[in-house]
Amino acid sequence: MLKKINNFKNTLFNLNKQFYTTYSSPIDLPEADIDLDSTNVSTFIQNQSSVIAKPFKNNEILFCKVVNKTLKHETQLCRLFKLETNGIFRTKGVDIFHEHIIHKSNLYLNVSFDVGDRKIDFRRPSLYEFISLKEQQAVSSHFSIITLVPLLLEIGKGSKVLECGTGSGSMSLFLSERIGSEGCLHTFDISKIKAQMGKRAFMEWKYTHDLSSDEKWPANVKFGFMDFNNDNRWCDQMGEFYDAIYLDMSELDKGIQQAYKMLKPDGVLVVNGMHLTQIFKCLNVIEQKNLGLERELIIEPSNRLWELRKIKGSNDPLDWTARLEDRFGEKKKRGGLFFNYWQGFLAKFRKIK
Repeated sequence: MLKKINNFKNTLFNLNKQFYTTYSSPIDLPEADIDLDSTNVSTFIQNQSSVIAKPFKNNEILFCKVVNKTLKHETQLCRLFKLETNGIFRTKGVDIFHEHIIHKSNLYLNVSFDVGDRKIDFRRPSLYEFISLKEQQAVSSHFSIITLVPLLLEIGKGSKVLECGTGSGSMSLFLSERIGSEGCLHTFDISKIKAQMGKRAFMEWKYTHDLSSDEKWPANVKFGFMDFNNDNRWCDQMGEFYDAIYLDMSELDKGIQQAYKMLKPDGVLVVNGMHLTQIFKCLNVIEQKNLGLERELIIEPSNRLWELRKIKGSNDPLDWTARLEDRFGEKKKRGGLFFNYWQGFLAKFRKIK
């Protein structure tokens, strides 16, 4: 028995050696571009002028983080505000004039104020921070959605995209960034108010971005409102126009029939269903109506923000606590902090005929 085991080990060793000899030979693999043993690293440093951060301007939207160290654990509160002439930033007994914030941004890259046991930092928000703090409901789960959907849609510069279900306009902004100035995004919502709110969020972000950046945000989004499932006018006029379509609405089984008519051959359709039964209905419609849509994947996005805190007064390297992070004050929003436990399903289809 021992002899058989040794023979088996020798056989595996020989196969492994043969594999690495065959597939890992320098002849078959390209050479590395950077070899620290023989390369002068300075040759890879481009002769570019250093990037100088622009000072803040009036009417620009800023991101503020207030860190409080008075409690047992360090806490932080994040919010957005707009710089205004003669404006005052207020937070729990602390008043900071907007002109002082602007003046300090002319002198330092990092604008911060130490007030007692609190540290107040000001900077320009990222797109995700802007969307998260603008939302009226819990959105910590959106990070995985807004990351996955553009990838699943397979869109890039110059793509033509249709979004049905504008909502707050968060996805519209990320799709707009992806397709660039050469592309176009048409986004619709059944509610006129939501369509207007989505457009307002887009315009606010574009305005504050253009104030501080040399590269302007592309004006590549058109907002509208209609009953996509029952109004055929847009479908009849556009025909097979779109490279990709994203549906985030009720009655997906009806919407998928309209989307199929406007999708180019080999185009991608992604639907966002809160319940798995919605995906079942979509699959049934594709089969019953004989739609040329091939199902590629169905995925359940998962994302949770976690906050890790070191226990004070302990030298044990494992003395940390962990809990769901409430960076954007979601306990007070519709849906609550635990909204991100359940996020629905994304289904991806490709038009094959």
